Amino acid sequence: MTTKIYGPSIKWDGGECPVPPNTRVKVKFRDGDSQSGHPAYAYYWHHDGDGADILTYCIITEQPDLEAAEQ
Repeated sequence: MTTKIYGPSIKWDGGECPVPPNTRVKVKFRDGDSQSGHPAYAYYWHHDGDGADILTYCIITEQPDLEAAEQ
């Protein structure tokens, strides 16, 4: 079992994807929805002025659960 660790939220004003394509991210959209766990390449990072524009993102890292590893 692994524990997901979320980095700090970073404001995004649109443009080219700011992280390597396979980086797992949590994103918040202009319309208030959010998604997490997908690789960065799955999102459209440019701004079109609609609800699907990404306003913030954070990087997700995974760490093995130490208690589960000890069993």
